[in-house]
Amino acid sequence: MIIFLHDNLGYKILKYIKKKDSSSINKIILVNNNQSKLNLFARKFFSKKIIYWESSNKNKLIYKLKNTKTDIMLLIWWPFILDKKIFTIKKYCLNTHPSYLPFFKGKDPNFWSILKGGPFGVTIHHVNNKIDSGPIAFQSKIENFDWTWDSKKLYKKSIIELFKLFKSNFHNIVEYKIPVIEQGNKYKKINYRKDMLSTSVINLNSKFIVKDFLNLLRAKNFPPNYGIVFNENKKKYFIDIKIKRIKE
Repeated sequence: MIIFLHDNLGYKILKYIKKKDSSSINKIILVNNNQSKLNLFARKFFSKKIIYWESSNKNKLIYKLKNTKTDIMLLIWWPFILDKKIFTIKKYCLNTHPSYLPFFKGKDPNFWSILKGGPFGVTIHHVNNKIDSGPIAFQSKIENFDWTWDSKKLYKKSIIELFKLFKSNFHNIVEYKIPVIEQGNKYKKINYRKDMLSTSVINLNSKFIVKDFLNLLRAKNFPPNYGIVFNENKKKYFIDIKIKRIKE
């Protein structure tokens, strides 16, 4: 398999594959960050299989991937949108996404899922030419979500659940036993970063339903990033929130 890896989830999954079946890895594509745990680990155990990402030289990458004997590519927390010429090279191209698709496609799904009241979950899906819109391969729900959760807690939990989902389906992936479940056309909306940022600025004279306002506060609560922002007297402020359950 060809694996595009990034960040902590990429590190955890690469370690897992090395333990279970390192021979299943044909090529590893990384962002060139010499000091990351992922890069250090990959260089130690898979140095001859690494290709460093160069967005300016995709033709060179396409040539290398075409000549790699495998039918599958995996995008694990990959931060860049791939050109169709890349993700159609192989029969299967799967992507990890931290939402319960078809809900909350695009950027910041932890923000939107809290703001909209769920559902909460994670998905491994087939890649097509629309962001996070390809058929679903595997997915699982995140349960026991309550008012004490904010976007940072949901983000961390999503990484844990994606790792579990990958582990439980690793055998199916390497054996090409991969379901194809169409998402349908009911939920088409794709969210962009600008949508989250504009929603995160409030007018002090706005009217809110209390539940919606609390959801907005915790949806943007992701220290050390700014929370909900408001302005007054040419000064800018942001809000941190902590909701705790009262045990009786």
